[in-house]
Amino acid sequence: MVIEMEYKPRKTVLFEKVYGVNIENISTTKEVDEIIERKTGRKLRVVNVEMFPIRSYDIDEMVDEALRE
Repeated sequence: MVIEMEYKPRKTVLFEKVYGVNIENISTTKEVDEIIERKTGRKLRVVNVEMFPIRSYDIDEMVDEALRE
């Protein structure tokens, strides 16, 4: 028994509906910002940024420690 399924590409329905754009025509975050700014009539402001913690490693020390074990 073979079941054929039709592939329907997922859409970013909410963004496309709210801002009246086709997401496939957008290639950068700058373009997204410009679309939102045009719709809201004001510049976007970054109010909170959460990033992955950045760790610094001394690779030489890690290798030396691994070789000692």
